[in-house]
Amino acid sequence: VDDVVVIAGGALRANGPLEQVLGGGAGPVTRVRAAEPQRLGSILSDQGIRADSDAAGALIARGVTPDRVGKLAADHGLALIELVAVSRSLEEAFLDLTADPS
Repeated sequence: VDDVVVIAGGALRANGPLEQVLGGGAGPVTRVRAAEPQRLGSILSDQGIRADSDAAGALIARGVTPDRVGKLAADHGLALIELVAVSRSLEEAFLDLTADPS
């Protein structure tokens, strides 16, 4: 698949390369678990990186790559347990794009 077009309610909702549509235009998303999650959250916040906890206690950092998160953790001597890039499925992207905005 080269390009994807999503139309809902007669309006164009997305048009572009698959990677762009799956990314939602928000940039990379990284899931990370650390031995000291509060400390990692503070480190990310100090760098202007938004990170929210998920149900499993991992941090979901938006707009940052796993490489950047890993380097920040290493620079602060913080052990990581998990560090992965997160991507939406095509189905998730489609449902988000076609959801009723109200």
